[in-house]
Amino acid sequence: MNGSNDAVPREEDDAIRKLGKMLNSDESAELEQRMGETLREFREDLREHPYIIRQRRRSRVTAWGRRPAWRRFLLALAAGTGTVCVAVAVVLTLWSHTPTWAQVVEQFQSAPFCSAVVYVKEDTLAEPEQHELWLGSGGRVRIRVGTQVVFARDGEVPRAFDITTRGEVEPDYRAIEMLEMLGGTKSFSLETVIAAVCGGEAIDVTPALNYQADISEDLVVFEVSSEVTAEWIRIWALRKSKLPVHVRVWDARDGESVDAVFTYSKEQPPEFFDPRSFASELSSGAAGSTNLAYALLKDPGGRPTTPQDLFKERAGYHVPVVRDVGITEDGAIWVAAARSSNSGPNGQWLFGFQRVEDDLGRDYYGVYSSSAGRGDSSIQVFVPLDYPFDERVPTELMLICEEQHVGPGDTGEPIGTVEVTEWKQGEKWPSSMVGEDFDAYGVLAEHLLRKKDWGRLQRYLDSTPGEPEKNEKAFRRERLRLGMLVERKEFDEAVALGERLLPLLEEEYRRWQGNFLSPYMFNDYLVALAAEGRIGDARDLLRRVGEIERPLPDHLNKRAEEHIRKSMQVGFDANLKHLAIDLSHQAELSAKEISEIVGVDVKTDERFKGYSGFFGD
Repeated sequence: MNGSNDAVPREEDDAIRKLGKMLNSDESAELEQRMGETLREFREDLREHPYIIRQRRRSRVTAWGRRPAWRRFLLALAAGTGTVCVAVAVVLTLWSHTPTWAQVVEQFQSAPFCSAVVYVKEDTLAEPEQHELWLGSGGRVRIRVGTQVVFARDGEVPRAFDITTRGEVEPDYRAIEMLEMLGGTKSFSLETVIAAVCGGEAIDVTPALNYQADISEDLVVFEVSSEVTAEWIRIWALRKSKLPVHVRVWDARDGESVDAVFTYSKEQPPEFFDPRSFASELSSGAAGSTNLAYALLKDPGGRPTTPQDLFKERAGYHVPVVRDVGITEDGAIWVAAARSSNSGPNGQWLFGFQRVEDDLGRDYYGVYSSSAGRGDSSIQVFVPLDYPFDERVPTELMLICEEQHVGPGDTGEPIGTVEVTEWKQGEKWPSSMVGEDFDAYGVLAEHLLRKKDWGRLQRYLDSTPGEPEKNEKAFRRERLRLGMLVERKEFDEAVALGERLLPLLEEEYRRWQGNFLSPYMFNDYLVALAAEGRIGDARDLLRRVGEIERPLPDHLNKRAEEHIRKSMQVGFDANLKHLAIDLSHQAELSAKEISEIVGVDVKTDERFKGYSGFFGD
């Protein structure tokens, strides 16, 4: 090195010391703002200059004449303001920590375990579809697509299981496509993983830095676009770890998009990627789709990921805390509780108490049950089966919390009980929690119909006044009467009542009440018509119901409207299955007659799959 070159570092040191002093000095706000704007303009111009980009990639040189422009700019501004120096220092720091695409690719490949949650939308208004991907060392892969969990290793023929049927199935085509793009190697490249989650070909050009999308010191953004379509890909990576965390594919033509969110952690246990271990879990009797979909998954932070994990963490069930109890003047018991929720190992949520007993030995039925997430509170109403005619007043109540409850007399696994000897006598439930006009008797009557308790149900029918055309409770009464007539096979009376109620049923079916009612409300009348031999009339009525216009409220957006209309169609198709069974069992129709009414062959149509055994010829 010659003397002139040796003097350069000392000049730099003096400038750097001077910069340090300026960092601690106070400058006026006006000067700070002006110089800051100057620096921002310079930085934007500087970033895009090809010469500067090339120079940043070269090794450091000491000759003044060969220094990159940004270093000369720094020394030239040494006598400037502290604000400018701070900003320049930030720019230099960011540049020095900006990873290249090659570094991001290399760092990804060295990660021991990676998972991705993938959201796919076919167009702007489509509902997103979620997939999950787990990548382990040694080329091990696990994918969840819909109800399937798929396993593969080193490109071997994958094994797939359906968590609803608990059996081995042919892999979903979407999982096959992912596996084909991932390849059969023992490690995964970032390009092939992006191709797999995005459902396209591997990136064959180097993504470029996008400074306009880079607004955080923590993130660096890369981007690549297609030369033949309107699609582009953007990748967000962490500056320090150089790991990608988010990939987005976007098609500007219709809003079709794919978003993949990447996470990294310690390696999952070997059994997580083992299809034999997963098959064993399926056959073990474990219940709940969440338990099965994420079987053998271990959270690296020790947090619960399944209902089984949550149940274990909370050490099982707990008994809700009773806050308030009351008995109304007509004998309904209401219970308000805190710490109400219980989550079972199978994913079933319970809240409050499932049964009530008293010292009079009466059977009770729960007519109302509601929970609120805030405060984990609940309110429930129970009535004796002879409500509201049993005027006896108990002196002791037993509130029972149990794991599973179907109805009176059907008990599940006990969780705990609470004995109550004091309550608010003759006081109605809080209207803010239940509603002032709640019809407890009508709900009990529906239960009596299901249990075919004709004596108690007839007492309800006889004691409820009013005309169905003018009174809502009377309309409910007549619908229950129609159901009772069909259950008792008194079809001629049922047809006469159905004809009277049909205009009211259609009006109720059209009405929006926050949602739309199911077409199930017409089934009793349809069954009565069919049982009386009026097959054509039943067919025409079902078609008429299917053509009823159900106007949606004006405040709904297009996406909500589309969702509701799809739900209505799903509900209509689902009800056809219930109707077919009722026509077979109650009206005793053959498969041919049922097919004539519903308009399709019930033995071959997919909507009736699993029900063909009920139809007689």
